[in-house]
Amino acid sequence: MSYSPGYRENWMERLTAQVPEFSSRPLTSIAFPGSHDSGTSTISSQSSLLRDSPMAYRFLANIPVIGSCCVKPVIARWARSQDLSVAEQMENGIRYFDFRVARGDASNGLPDKNLCLCHTLRGDPLAPALEAVAQFVEKHPNEIIFLDFKEFHDWEQDSDNSLIDLIKETVGPFLYPYDASKPISVTPTSMREAKKTIILRYLKQSVTDVYKDFWPENSIVSPWIDTASPHTLVTSLCDNLKAGHTKNSFYVSQCILTPVASTVLKSVCCCCSPCCHGPRNLQELAQEAREPILEWLIKNDTARQDINVAISDFVDADKFAFIDAIIGLNISRS
Repeated sequence: MSYSPGYRENWMERLTAQVPEFSSRPLTSIAFPGSHDSGTSTISSQSSLLRDSPMAYRFLANIPVIGSCCVKPVIARWARSQDLSVAEQMENGIRYFDFRVARGDASNGLPDKNLCLCHTLRGDPLAPALEAVAQFVEKHPNEIIFLDFKEFHDWEQDSDNSLIDLIKETVGPFLYPYDASKPISVTPTSMREAKKTIILRYLKQSVTDVYKDFWPENSIVSPWIDTASPHTLVTSLCDNLKAGHTKNSFYVSQCILTPVASTVLKSVCCCCSPCCHGPRNLQELAQEAREPILEWLIKNDTARQDINVAISDFVDADKFAFIDAIIGLNISRS
């Protein structure tokens, strides 16, 4: 029994055919590949800065000439976390999406009608991303998708209503409702039979108290390890997984490095000097963790048995090695 990388687009359907008991496993016992800052593939130096981004960024970005020529390009290099669109990520096996949402740029006059995904800068438009998700699950009814709405930026009083309306119009028919009495008994089979194959978490209790199709904050545990050290990251991922994955909620292992301010500042010089060493952007920083993370996933017993959701920056790196490693864990558990 083996996993073929060519199966990424419908890997859950194919695993069901290979491993009959797979579809009856609780979702908390299945390994799902996910992406961090999922909607950032379109971020560039031309992207608009969020109003609630760090004050230093906003000050420097507004300096005439220097802001547009030097500061914004550097911010963009460290804000862009993915090369692929949401649709392309799904086609290549990603099943969990980390969504940070912002109102559109106020200069267009309709900020709540142009919601977008973001990471310091505004990125991919949200509506096409959600439409792509709806089209994907309709085409692939055996695939399960997690949409995790974690952060809300430049938010106003009516912004939640605009986002909720958009969710209802696009993926609403496919949302699997939250049941507090049995959150961990959900299986691929139960979702497929209901023809509702999307779990959507919305990180606002005022919303989840009203909309029962939205899963609450405590349904997903997702500890962030704030480090730029690959060794510290892997050690902490293992320790956290042992202590935190109780099977009473979904558990996200954030396999990501976080740059320190000095690294970002140094990258300005590195872009101008071939003699300068160190990562020049988030993609190069993420690459430093790639090999240690893959080794941990393949060789560590805790990871092999207990990984539930694992997320990464630039999920297409090294010919989708991260995605293939996570999917392959489901074979080793059979």
